Amino acid sequence: MANLINLIGFDPKMAGAAEDWAFNNDDDHTAIRDAIQAASLGNLPVWQLWPVNWNDQATFELRHQSVHNEMNQALGLAGADLTGVDLTDPAKAESWHQQHFSEHQAARAKLGI
Repeated sequence: MANLINLIGFDPKMAGAAEDWAFNNDDDHTAIRDAIQAASLGNLPVWQLWPVNWNDQATFELRHQSVHNEMNQALGLAGADLTGVDLTDPAKAESWHQQHFSEHQAARAKLGI
């Protein structure tokens, strides 16, 4: 299971950082989806989130947003629009990573994982 701290963010200029983040993000979504199912809160579809084709970030963002929408709906949590972020802009990336991290943190807290 992913360590939640690995989802805080990544430096897109650092070799391998985006792939490490994407792997941990996928792993955490799997843990959350499994916990939702174990708690009889839904049977969410499996979306391919890793590996990410960073040359087609928009496709990843749409899939990833769908996963967050389904997760948040199953858990009765509010979510944000996680699409359209420029990860090369440090301020925008920081805000996005914090919002994304907060959604994972809220889901884990609600599920007790």
